Amino acid sequence: EEKPKEPDKKAGKAEGKDYKRKGANSKWKSQNSLPPDPDIFYGRNFEGEPIKLSELAEAVGQVVVRGMVRACEDRETRTGKILVNFAITDFTDSIRGKIFLSPDDKDAVLSKLKKGKFIMLKGIVDYDSYDKEVTVQSVQGIRSIKDFRKKRRDDAEVKRIELHAHTQMSDMDGVIPPDVLIKRALEWGHRGIALTDHGVVQAFPVAFHALHDKKKIPEELQEAAKEFKIVYGCEGYIVDDETDSVTDDKGKTFTRGEDGTYSEEDIRHMPSHHIILLCKNDTGRVNLYKLVSYAHLKYFGRYPRIPKSFLRENREGIIVGSACEAGELFRAIVHNKPQEEIDRIASFYDYYEIQQVGNNAYMINDPRFPDVNSFDDLKRINMKISDLAIRDNKPCVATCDVHFLDPEDEVYRRILMTSKGFKDADNQAPLFLHTTDEMLSECAYLGEKRAYEVVVEYPNQIFDSIEKIEPVRPDKCPPVIEDSDKTLREICENKAHSMYGEVLPEAVSSRLEHELDSIIKNGFAVMYIIAQKLVWKSNEDGYLVGSRGSVGSSFVATMAGISEINPLPPHYYCPDCHYSEFDSDVCKEFSNRSGFDLPDKDCPVCGRKLVKDGQNIPFETFLGFYGDKEPDIDLNFSGEYQSKAHDYTEVIFGQGQTFRAGTIGTLAEKTAFGIVSKYYEERGIQLRSVEKERIAEGCVGVRRTSGQHPGGIVVLPHGENIFSFTPLQHPANDMSSPIITTHFEYHSIDHNLLKLDILGHDDPTMVRMLEDLTGVDVKTIPMDDPKVISLFASTEAIGADPKDIDGIDLGSLGLPELGTNFVMQMLKEAKPRSFSDMVKISGLSHGTDVWTNNASDYIKNGDCTIETAICTRDDIMIYLISKGIEPGLSFKIMESVRKGKGLTPEMEQAMIDNEVPQWYMDSCKKIKYMFPKAHACAYMVMAFRIAHFKVYYPLAYYAAFFSIRATGFDYEKMALGKEELQRRLALNKSVPKVNRTARDDKELDDMHLVLEFYARGFKFVPIDIYRAKARHFTIVDGALMPSLVTLQGLGEKAAEMIEDTASKKKFLSKDDFKRSCKVSDTIVQLMSGLGLLDELPDTDQISFSDMFDLGV
Repeated sequence: EEKPKEPDKKAGKAEGKDYKRKGANSKWKSQNSLPPDPDIFYGRNFEGEPIKLSELAEAVGQVVVRGMVRACEDRETRTGKILVNFAITDFTDSIRGKIFLSPDDKDAVLSKLKKGKFIMLKGIVDYDSYDKEVTVQSVQGIRSIKDFRKKRRDDAEVKRIELHAHTQMSDMDGVIPPDVLIKRALEWGHRGIALTDHGVVQAFPVAFHALHDKKKIPEELQEAAKEFKIVYGCEGYIVDDETDSVTDDKGKTFTRGEDGTYSEEDIRHMPSHHIILLCKNDTGRVNLYKLVSYAHLKYFGRYPRIPKSFLRENREGIIVGSACEAGELFRAIVHNKPQEEIDRIASFYDYYEIQQVGNNAYMINDPRFPDVNSFDDLKRINMKISDLAIRDNKPCVATCDVHFLDPEDEVYRRILMTSKGFKDADNQAPLFLHTTDEMLSECAYLGEKRAYEVVVEYPNQIFDSIEKIEPVRPDKCPPVIEDSDKTLREICENKAHSMYGEVLPEAVSSRLEHELDSIIKNGFAVMYIIAQKLVWKSNEDGYLVGSRGSVGSSFVATMAGISEINPLPPHYYCPDCHYSEFDSDVCKEFSNRSGFDLPDKDCPVCGRKLVKDGQNIPFETFLGFYGDKEPDIDLNFSGEYQSKAHDYTEVIFGQGQTFRAGTIGTLAEKTAFGIVSKYYEERGIQLRSVEKERIAEGCVGVRRTSGQHPGGIVVLPHGENIFSFTPLQHPANDMSSPIITTHFEYHSIDHNLLKLDILGHDDPTMVRMLEDLTGVDVKTIPMDDPKVISLFASTEAIGADPKDIDGIDLGSLGLPELGTNFVMQMLKEAKPRSFSDMVKISGLSHGTDVWTNNASDYIKNGDCTIETAICTRDDIMIYLISKGIEPGLSFKIMESVRKGKGLTPEMEQAMIDNEVPQWYMDSCKKIKYMFPKAHACAYMVMAFRIAHFKVYYPLAYYAAFFSIRATGFDYEKMALGKEELQRRLALNKSVPKVNRTARDDKELDDMHLVLEFYARGFKFVPIDIYRAKARHFTIVDGALMPSLVTLQGLGEKAAEMIEDTASKKKFLSKDDFKRSCKVSDTIVQLMSGLGLLDELPDTDQISFSDMFDLGV
């Protein structure tokens, strides 16, 4: 382990100091030390002026530095000391430091080294061989200090309003998080600010929520926040389609068609200019969303364009500004257009805009602008626009075109623009948010009176004409399906009676009525009916549906056929005569376990073997303690069927009423770091990695693209206008895509519109394939088969020797959720013996801080077993109620623990009063996230079904697994025999883990299952181009034929082409195969090398010897 240097004792003596150890902390203290300083929280007091971190390019010895803590991590060393690595920045550069602490000092020191705290320290700056850069070592002392940054303030008595500001949602251009922009405007005492991102409005919900989030707004600003007004706007791209012809800068001319309009295709390529659109009221907001939608859906060409005629038609409630130097008014003046043309252009705008001349300095001496040769020329253009406004009696406003918050933040935009290929990115304009006095100074050339008008008066005048609105509607608008309440009750009651008889048992009737009453009263029946229609349609088409989340907690979901999980207590029932048993001693004995684990029993009335069911899951975990929590019904459809399920939503609701839930792709930390590193490497500038991290942090979160949620469908009720909720677009602005998504990230509108989670999953697909291969109905598979359960303890049931499968001694490889190294180790420690134990394993493996350093330790120490450990969130509520704690409080404790909030003193006291053991309370305090029991049950039902096939129908199992789940299967490495596989496996394992790719890891996982396949005595047969399937493995004479896609380099489309072509013809030669199947020479060579094309001659030509062989 890397150890920071300690002060040189000899050097200390040479300076006339006598160093002595300071207690057990191994800190050094001089007897001639300075007087104590209460702000010193580590080491001893020190003197000295701090130097800038940017001056610490190399080892310089002992120095004093200061900075803001950027990061701090700690870990325990083998000796029991705490090693703390921290990083600071003084905003000129950044540096790392490290110290050692005793465990007793840890909390006190780390509380002062939190991110965002400011410190000063004295230590030795030297090269660190571990970090491979200069760091601060041998730290003598660390002192808490105040923020030393000189903060910019707006002290004007009457402050300006910024009407042109970009956030991170301006694609790889703006760098200010919306909440940070709002907070700065509040700090400066501004009454509001306009958001005008390029072509999009995705910052609106983020900014609105930030303004109303007390965690984001400091307490001293919260009163001002109540009055603060966000102006919702957009910097659009306007295309003038109101003139007879338009010529672009390359000389191409566009003209109107015979119908007097320009085509959509022309508009996508015609010249465009910037324009500012501000929502004056809610009508304007809806119209803006319509404009943004059409710009993205119909007129997107490099960026979203708005035809001027379309804007004119939808202009109500929108204030239109002439924008920046890229606006058509500014360009008309720059290019000396005739006054008549300038007047025509100006007449379209409600106000004119000018900006500080530094924004437009790039025009000076640019051949595209021959009349701009100085700053004075730029001032004259602004003055002309100002005079035009006076003449036309229109407001003229000065804006900053804000892209970054403070002058020093330009580095973030500089790097982003360089990454986009801008040659002049290093010459950043001063696009920071200016104070009132800064802008007045910028506009001083207009004269004091006029400068005040354009900087203060007119922006405030426009601002006051705008209503305070919300960017998304506050009301809930669920879809309506006629008689859904009645239908749901009827479906559920019919199902209940079909299972439990004409007179329902109390446990069934009371639970069903309680749930139905809550669901119907709170207006949730329609959500259940939608899910019911989707699931029933999928089942009808031959695909099971798996439930996710807590929906299995709802007995109504079970009776409606939405979920297979029965949440009632463990019980028996007879499918023939409807005898049922809930209150017998044996049922009570299993009350905290699964009904699947009940002993087998025959019906005492008719002798039929009773069905065992019931997972004992409280309804409250799904719909809340009072049944008023909106249900979140997530469903796992087969990946093969998912698109059909999506299409079926249109059948249910009608065309044009459903949209894919949109997502926003932003710059991630790792990508940002790569962009920053590349920028400085290309310029030959050496930066410490920690400084690159700081700069990268300023780029993280900037919008790069848009996308779609993998399964989210947003439903618009009939009679509603989608533009009153959100604009629309294609994912990633792909104009060839038929998919339409919400422009807003779906979480922004999930309180308005219903979002259905129709997700794709491999398990239902695999189950369908297994049913097709074997004819077995998976619903008949028992959940208490001893051989299946034995897979979680040994390989005996599959007849494989662990030494033949690389030492793996469990049979759970290749079972969903159960084949990872982490879970297999858990299985060995927990020793599950039943379905309910496996549900607990699933809960433990999906939780956070539930197993490691928690349940694992308590099981080892004998405090609990897998049966009594806390494994799923529902366990807590059920257990606490059984201990006598009031149900409402039990529910609150469960909710607090599952969210990682631990226990309040009141909760802990109630647990003590009811004799809850100490280990249980300690376990609750460690948990960060808990998995719902219903979800764990659903996973395990699927796992047990697939495990059944692994034991009893092994070839079908391996065919299905390798076809659907084996993403790393490589024919050349795995299908050529056990010896070749073992050789390849050894090569793969010889690569250090840190150097393995994701592909290597997938291969390694699949190699182990293939080893198991061989160990069970099975084999592969070579691919036959006439019999092999593109994606599915085929059972051939007691062996498996791999799919075509297992040949590396052969994609799915090429494999499908081979399968399709081979089903229609015989190939004459390898050349014919290549031509007909449209495959590359590389693929032909690979297949030939593997002997898969041996029966084909190389070419179509017949030689003399061939002719003799043929008897010609």
